[in-house]
Amino acid sequence: MQAMGQKRDVITGVVYTQNEQHVVTAGGPDGPLGDSAIGSGLIYSAPNSNKSPIGHFDFISTVTSIDEAGLRFITSIELSFKKNYSKRSWISRLQPAFNAKRQDNAIYVAGVGYHQLDGGMWSRPLTLGVAAGTGCFIGTEGTAVVNQDSASGFDIYSFQLL
Repeated sequence: MQAMGQKRDVITGVVYTQNEQHVVTAGGPDGPLGDSAIGSGLIYSAPNSNKSPIGHFDFISTVTSIDEAGLRFITSIELSFKKNYSKRSWISRLQPAFNAKRQDNAIYVAGVGYHQLDGGMWSRPLTLGVAAGTGCFIGTEGTAVVNQDSASGFDIYSFQLL
């Protein structure tokens, strides 16, 4: 465990997600304001869905405003990792604030992004902040930058965590 004020090393890791379920619900009759996207899928250690998944994720995002940059949305994503992957991957280098037995190793990230006005791809990568965590992620701070890879169908999460 780290003492307060003690410098911690940045831990980096990359994972790939692929949507399995995804639904968009209309927020009202006056256009996309209030529309929500809700979904889930699997997490992989490489952009290859033939490999065994290392976890699962759930997300929700809601369009909160519309401007010249596109559709602004707020999003939250929970990524939960299998214990075997957590023990032998970059996640094992994290130093949780305290140990909690029998908890999932899950991280919750949240932030704001933009979709193109047509509602297609994000108009730029998402930079999300760590909002909470359980298991190995208790007390973790940092960011996740999420890029879409339209060729492979995977979203790429690049974590920088303390």
